[in-house]
Amino acid sequence: MKQASYCQLNSDFNLAPIGRTRKVTQRFGTLIVPVPGVSGTMYPVGTPVAISGRGSSVDGFVDGDWLPLAWWEFAEGRTEDVAGS
Repeated sequence: MKQASYCQLNSDFNLAPIGRTRKVTQRFGTLIVPVPGVSGTMYPVGTPVAISGRGSSVDGFVDGDWLPLAWWEFAEGRTEDVAGS
């Protein structure tokens, strides 16, 4: 018996219903606490990050380095927006 597939992995590595594409917009944020990247580099407060995912934990990226982020470690928006300048 063949199992039915209802979702597929799209080019952004997100699950989407078959036959539909889900446009994922790039989100940006700024670190509000120092956070270590998987490479071992410690990124200071104010570092801009690209954000992927939703919920209480998301994936952050700085120059290709992955930062698994909790909701309280970053503020969403551009650096200028977060700093208030």
